[in-house]
Amino acid sequence: MSQILSLLIFAGVVFLFVFGMWVLSFLFGPKNTTKAKSRPFECGMEPIGPNRTRFSIQYYLYAILLVIFDVEVVFLVPLLVVFRENTLLVYLAVAIFLITAFVGYVYVYRRGGFEFEE
Repeated sequence: MSQILSLLIFAGVVFLFVFGMWVLSFLFGPKNTTKAKSRPFECGMEPIGPNRTRFSIQYYLYAILLVIFDVEVVFLVPLLVVFRENTLLVYLAVAIFLITAFVGYVYVYRRGGFEFEE
């Protein structure tokens, strides 16, 4: 019971701290905005070009593929850590997982998902 109570106290203190910082910044923060202060600041340089540039769809496809294959690795590591005993079932589960990941990789490669067009 004391662990739950300490966790609730910690969460309450964190919430009060965050809410307090937000209120203080609202009360004491600068309120005089000018046109120059409202402009975007990019490393001390004047902004070049429009701020809403379009990226190629290939960029988003690479990002999605990266997330998919990284999540597979994230699921593989705990599987290997939890199952320390060397049984046939563990080897079979890991083999099925890796074969599925490899089939997905081959599918993306054959569909041209790793080719970037400029």
